[in-house]
Amino acid sequence: RDGNIMIDPAYQSIKLLYGDRAKVLAHHQWFLLSERNQVQRSLMADDLIPVDGKTIYRYSNKFGILDSSMSVVLPAQYDDIKSIQHDQLLTRKGNKVGIIDYKNNIIIPLVYDSLRVENYNVLVLRKTEGWFLTNRKQTFRSPKNYQQIENQQAGIYPVKNNGYWGALNQWGAETI
Repeated sequence: RDGNIMIDPAYQSIKLLYGDRAKVLAHHQWFLLSERNQVQRSLMADDLIPVDGKTIYRYSNKFGILDSSMSVVLPAQYDDIKSIQHDQLLTRKGNKVGIIDYKNNIIIPLVYDSLRVENYNVLVLRKTEGWFLTNRKQTFRSPKNYQQIENQQAGIYPVKNNGYWGALNQWGAETI
């Protein structure tokens, strides 16, 4: 700020934090530096992606979660992680997807081929045998599986089965 070097120019990447702290990268190792440029913590990682007050980290093509002090909350064990609403994470292991929270509690098990988050409450999931509708707490489920479920339009999900179209409401009940 005043022309003084705050962090030595010896790092591949620098991510500035509040209070003159920084995360710096040197040879696949990230360091959390204090205001006085002292290492507080280190972590082997290829990349850090800040999300919702936490950090998704990637190491050897696996993803995990760190807290604000760079402590591992969730080890790098997933092939992909994407943050979705309300502290929940869309995760992939191999060719299966599911939803977990930041503490690795399973919201939707990682047993599905494909998953679409449509609204705050409603998910569209695809198992090998077809699509069905449920919510994140899995308190309801559509009465059967469908060949196709389109995006919600005015609270209704167009569905196709055996070549015929119908509709589900937002709670998974057939309306047409």
